[in-house]
Amino acid sequence: MLKKIWKQKLLDFYVKSFLKEPKINDNIFITSTDGIGDNIIRLNLLEEILKQYGENRCYILCDIKVASLLKKIGFKNIIVFTKSMRRYLFGKIKLLKFLYKKGFNKIISLEYDQHDFDIQYFKNLDSYCLDNKFHPEMNQYYKHIISTDFKITEETIVKTFKILFNKDITEQEAIPNLKKYYPQKVEKVDTLVVGIGAGARYKMLKPNLLCEILKLFISKKNIKKIIFLGAGDRDQKYLNEIKKYINFADFNIENLVNKISLDESIDIISECQYYLGFESGLFHIAASLNISTFGVFTKTNEFSHNNWENVTIFSGNPSTSNDDEYFGNSELNNISLDEVEKLL
Repeated sequence: MLKKIWKQKLLDFYVKSFLKEPKINDNIFITSTDGIGDNIIRLNLLEEILKQYGENRCYILCDIKVASLLKKIGFKNIIVFTKSMRRYLFGKIKLLKFLYKKGFNKIISLEYDQHDFDIQYFKNLDSYCLDNKFHPEMNQYYKHIISTDFKITEETIVKTFKILFNKDITEQEAIPNLKKYYPQKVEKVDTLVVGIGAGARYKMLKPNLLCEILKLFISKKNIKKIIFLGAGDRDQKYLNEIKKYINFADFNIENLVNKISLDESIDIISECQYYLGFESGLFHIAASLNISTFGVFTKTNEFSHNNWENVTIFSGNPSTSNDDEYFGNSELNNISLDEVEKLL
């Protein structure tokens, strides 16, 4: 805690002594530093920002995982938000020096929880953010706060369109359409793509239960091939657990975990008829590609898209179990296979 306080004091000193005030011009600065799924959800907003302000004026701060997607939809000035820029003094100084020199007249923060960008040094600019319920102390640095008290993400997008652009759109119009960027035709009608990862392991169903759901897909949807997608150590660990319960050759499973890029993963998903996965970026991608998407969630929430025509959610059930499972949680792992079968 003491180290954090001193880091902030040193940063304050540097900005006041050497940077002074940021340049003011016609550029727009957007922060969109969260996950792939979050950026997919706000795809229409990102497109409208480019349309309203032009690609040359828009500078966007994002995670490295999202950069290729943002480039695909038209952003030219992409600033990758590195770990150093998020956490460390010299990284923060480097980013602030660049932004002060580049200059802006508006800042738009699109994340639900933006707390590691130093917005306090841009208090004189016109600025907008979504209501930050995770770090509410950050709201004080923005001039316009956009409410997020909604049941589905489309309501937030509709509200943001109205505030940013004075433009009325419907909830249906707020649903992202990723297909325009990945126009491949669905060719593999008997193939199921499975995203085995999630943002946290408690969102990942016990591997033996996922295997049971795969068996239901094979019998109910006449699946002839299964493709596994994922990335990172956690997904690899999950994959190794799955191998204890099923034989990949018997199920005709192609394992692409940690083997291909995000763009390649999207290409594969867009060509297949079915997608199955947990609450993750790949789930949001599949849903926005308008293929038949099946999500495994602890419970439906504003990010489950169960109001979309192409999305079906398998959710857990309340449980009194105190079993400490490495993957999933007591409610998620109490999912009813009978209910899953009925929904298929």
